[in-house]
Amino acid sequence: MAPAYLFVCVAALLALHMALSAAVVEATLEGEPENVIDWDSPSFVLTAEQTVTSKSQFKGIDSSIGEVPEDVSKNVQNMLDKQYDATFPITFTVGTVDGEKVGLLNITMTDISPEMKMTMDEMSKEYMMTASTSGDEISLHEAHGDPVWVGYQILCPDSATEGIEGIEIVAVTNTGQNDCQTYPKEFVSSVLPTFDFFASLVCGTETSLDDWKQECQEWTEDSGVSTGIDCTNGAHSVLKEGKTQNVEVDDMDIKIEDSAVSTIVKVDMGENKWIPNSLDSESSATRTTVMTSPLPSDAVMSLTTMSHKVHESLMEFKSIQAVSPEVSSKAVQVC
Repeated sequence: MAPAYLFVCVAALLALHMALSAAVVEATLEGEPENVIDWDSPSFVLTAEQTVTSKSQFKGIDSSIGEVPEDVSKNVQNMLDKQYDATFPITFTVGTVDGEKVGLLNITMTDISPEMKMTMDEMSKEYMMTASTSGDEISLHEAHGDPVWVGYQILCPDSATEGIEGIEIVAVTNTGQNDCQTYPKEFVSSVLPTFDFFASLVCGTETSLDDWKQECQEWTEDSGVSTGIDCTNGAHSVLKEGKTQNVEVDDMDIKIEDSAVSTIVKVDMGENKWIPNSLDSESSATRTTVMTSPLPSDAVMSLTTMSHKVHESLMEFKSIQAVSPEVSSKAVQVC
């Protein structure tokens, strides 16, 4: 099934076709959690809050068979000029099962609007089309339905030298849909660009932040805030340079391509080396949609729509609580 974005494009194409054809915390983040938690055999609960913003801004539309009527251009602009926001809590539990470290990332989704869920659904499927080595194109809704919460269990690889690249991820939800099915890391990263940071807390070979920061080409430091630039190739960026989609709907061929992708990451470290105050990323791209359709005269109409896409993700860490190994071990055993 084509993403919702494509249906917007198709609706615009049909309109233009007609027009032209007619003419409780033990260690807060301000403290030193490494003095409370044994990081070689960790047992803790970390709370955070994720804020996601997805924006699209219309830039223009051209046609190969004549000037685009102003009312049609305005209609396309109204459909593409959108912004959706969502804020939701996250709880991350780390414990040990049979001598192995295991993490459970629990995401509460009750306050996410249907429009934002649709945007996240598109984003997960689009990301998987280009980032996944498995070739899967599963979307968030196909995976989990419409859940109140989703829990992603993180299992570390057998060899510590594999780091987070060899992790195994299984999911459970309150819906029970596809429970305990294995998912590629890219799938979770499409919705949570900071997922690699959580994975590094469990399975990383260095400090979690060092692992996470490796995907940016350059970092600068200013007043306790680290800024990474040229982060477009890693999990930080849900928009990918040169990513293309080719879809056929009825007699229309639709090609979507992202270019001029830029991703910037900011880390507010606070006072300890393990848990920052916040992780902030912003990806932007120019999205070009080319739609072609045959006309009755055997000519071909081609439309090119340009839009500016922005995806912002802010993860604010609230607290970290050391718990007994028995409590954390029971919490992370979901499958």
